[in-house]
Amino acid sequence: MRTLTRRWLVLTLGAVLSCASPSAPLSTPTNGEDDTGVVLDPGISLPELPALDLGVADVPASPDSATPDTEDPEELVTVDDPGPTGDGCVPQCDGKECGADGCGGLCGFCVFGLTCSPAFKCKPNCTPACDGKQCGPDGCDGFCGSCPKNFQCGPDGKCYDVTCIPSCAGKVCGDDGCNGSCGNCKGGDLCQEGKCTPGPCSGIPKEGKCGGPTGKVAYVCKNDELFTTDCALVANKACGWSPVDGHYGCVDGVACTPKCEFKQCGDDGCGKLCGACPEGWPCQNDQCVKTAGAACGSINVVGKCEGSVIWYCSGSVLLTVDCAAVGKKCGYDVSAKKNTCK
Repeated sequence: MRTLTRRWLVLTLGAVLSCASPSAPLSTPTNGEDDTGVVLDPGISLPELPALDLGVADVPASPDSATPDTEDPEELVTVDDPGPTGDGCVPQCDGKECGADGCGGLCGFCVFGLTCSPAFKCKPNCTPACDGKQCGPDGCDGFCGSCPKNFQCGPDGKCYDVTCIPSCAGKVCGDDGCNGSCGNCKGGDLCQEGKCTPGPCSGIPKEGKCGGPTGKVAYVCKNDELFTTDCALVANKACGWSPVDGHYGCVDGVACTPKCEFKQCGDDGCGKLCGACPEGWPCQNDQCVKTAGAACGSINVVGKCEGSVIWYCSGSVLLTVDCAAVGKKCGYDVSAKKNTCK
């Protein structure tokens, strides 16, 4: 803080003016010359100049005149020193390889061929896979969307109403009334009114198969309609798995045949998987095994009874209770709107 007083300004100005002696009258030299040796015309006289009135009273000097007088605050002129620069924003780049730093700058750049992911990591260029999905991961460290309140994201990327009560009494297949399923028919059977009945595709798995007298006939079902092709009649073709078509058909030579019938997970026999289990569910004997503390999968807060055991979802975590341990059975409680021990 620098402080100047008006009194100090007056003293300084008075000292400067005293050097010029403005109040002393000027006279004409009698010898016709001024102090510089310049000859003046003796017939010209110079008028006296009036004293310069500064409009400021004389201020007597005092021993402490160099010290600013701080007794009268109204006599002070205050000049603030410049403060710190910047808007105080602190860049947030901990754990980030790229992307915005929160202060209008960047935490870094990704090299050619890499893209900054939503997690602020440089990843190989990735195309999000969100076709048919409402929620869940997009395969590129992002998400396909989120579910509204009272809805939960299922393993199929669909949002399910957790307050909905599934209705599967007397059903082995078909819709449970809550966008879920009461089960699927196997071997190409049709689901009619919750029952599996033989149809044109009975015995034909969803990916098709090779059969016929020579084993070279490709059987494929589409929309419950059976299509057959005898590959023996096509030059240089044999019946096998077509990775391009995603089902059995006539291919060049003999291709690997995936075996996924009645499997939820595990090896398909051709180096790929028959399916993926919810996070934390182990795959045992080609089936996904529910595990307490893991992801909920298709089980919601209403829960599911398996014998005397209740499986239910709470806070996106799968939990279980054995009602037999307390001498009760698992059943649906109308007042609680969920399965409980009764």
